[in-house]
Amino acid sequence: MVFALLSLAAVVAAPLVPGVPPAAVAVSHIEDCIAASKAGGADFALLEQRGWVSAHATVDHGKKGPFEIYTRPNDMSFLGAFGAGRDAGRCFVLLPTPAPADVAAIRTALGRPAEGPPSPPSEAAESWTVPSHRLTLVPIGNAQARGLKVTVIPLEKK
Repeated sequence: MVFALLSLAAVVAAPLVPGVPPAAVAVSHIEDCIAASKAGGADFALLEQRGWVSAHATVDHGKKGPFEIYTRPNDMSFLGAFGAGRDAGRCFVLLPTPAPADVAAIRTALGRPAEGPPSPPSEAAESWTVPSHRLTLVPIGNAQARGLKVTVIPLEKK
């Protein structure tokens, strides 16, 4: 019993992995993606107002592409948003997640406003609808480097 309590205390006291956002911050990243996701194209100005910094992604020998990739200081998450083309308005977040409990917390937080419950937790992709958007959550990585890809698709018409 004493060993179990000491083990639990060690887990609780363990420092966060540098650059890996806690579940609450990861959820706020996804909420930023939802807010910027519009049928006519992503709202890049909104992302920058919320602290995202453009990585100035280019395609085809330095030409600006239909999307932007964003990062945040001291955070290993990435956010991508499409401003034009067939994917206009779509947004995605790539999140490092250190533990399955963080994935469960993110899933729960995103499921609360859902019109219907998300599919059961699994290692497979899950999708559900929140007002005006479709969310898809896909676990990525492996046991040593877990992560999530969350895709946000606007449901409104252009």
